[in-house]
This record gives sequence, C-alpha cells and structure tokens, in this order.
Amino acid sequence: KTVGADEVQVLRKMLADYLAHYERNDDSLINKIVGAYSSSLCKDPFIVMMSTFPLQKDIAMHEVYDLKGSMHGREIKEKEKRAKVVIYKDNDFDSNPQRAFKLSNEKRTWFLGRLKADVEFLRRHQLIDYSMLLGIHFRDKKADLDIQSTNGIEAREGVQEVYYCEI
Repeated sequence: KTVGADEVQVLRKMLADYLAHYERNDDSLINKIVGAYSSSLCKDPFIVMMSTFPLQKDIAMHEVYDLKGSMHGREIKEKEKRAKVVIYKDNDFDSNPQRAFKLSNEKRTWFLGRLKADVEFLRRHQLIDYSMLLGIHFRDKKADLDIQSTNGIEAREGVQEVYYCEI
C-alpha cells in the first residue's frame, strides 16, 4: 500500500508501542505491518502488510466488507457491483437480513475484547480514520477445511461461516 511521508512518520513514532501492543495481544485485529519502504521505482513510500485473508485456494472470500462505522454514503454503487472483487460497505452489511456476526458467546466475548484493546491502541495514537475489513467464507458442509491454520473466526455451531477481519 502506498502511503504519504507523513504516514511513515506516524508509523515510526508509534513503532515501539505497536510492537508492545502485539506482544500483549498476539491475536490483535490490527493489520500486521511487515515493513515500510521507499524506492526509486516508486514515487511514494509504501508499506507491506500481511494478508488478512488466507491464501489457500480452497478458502474463498464470498463476501468482503469495508466497515467504517458510518452510514453516510456507505453503500456500494451500481458500477462497483460489476467489479471482479466486490467490496461492500456499512449500509450493505446493515441492510442484509442474513448478515451479522454469528458468534458463540465465548467467541463474541473474545472478539469484543480484541476490538476494545485495538481501538484503545488506535485512540492513544489519535488514529481515527480506520475501518474494519471483513471477509466472509461460506463453508461447504462437506469440506473439512483446516480453519485452525488461518486467522479465521468460526461462527457458532450450525452456521457455516468463517470470518476474517482486520483493522
């Protein structure tokens, strides 16, 4: 992802706390940044991040959402629906009666705890323009995918969904 020089400075300033956050919260939802680089081949600096979504070909993302927590103008446009990869937005998520985080109480508690710790980290660094990228994989009941080897969050028993998310 290309970034501005000011964003690189913010990253450098918070790097020690970013690393400490991951030491305390190894299951953080904040995207893991591998490095920040500049090159004569690229006009802008860029950062390399780990992929949120698993790279196994048998684990497809059937729906992807970019959730910001705002409703103003946060729905997909008609022309965006024809794209190869469709990324839905907040209003699309809220208006779909089938769409919700269908977690067990235990996983819900874990998820909200992760979210709270991560949002607190972002608040401390006065980072307010962020979103949650959510990918949903609909499991085939016959398939025995190794979800444990990914960062997927399985839905409650009886629901064939796995969630992949990052902030």
